[in-house]
Amino acid sequence: MDGRKIAASYAVIFATFILFQEIANSYAQVTFSRDWNAGKRSVSECSQMSIKSAAAICQMLLGELKSLATCEMRSLLSTRVSEEVDNPPDVFSSRTG
Repeated sequence: MDGRKIAASYAVIFATFILFQEIANSYAQVTFSRDWNAGKRSVSECSQMSIKSAAAICQMLLGELKSLATCEMRSLLSTRVSEEVDNPPDVFSSRTG
């Protein structure tokens, strides 16, 4: 039991050390401007267009996947319904014995 407590305390100390190292190595820059326009380090218009294009392609693919899944579900349900009509389950099966 004591070995587990010692190992756990070492793990907590190690995690705390790593956390403080990450905090010490991180930095940020705040740029104040006179108006709400983007600063000179903002994303350019070309990259904004490519991001919009990628988002549109992603939305199109999601729509196609949803319609494909709907078609597949309808197909499975119609197959299951037709199987149940052809072979109805025995509700009152006769018991032998």
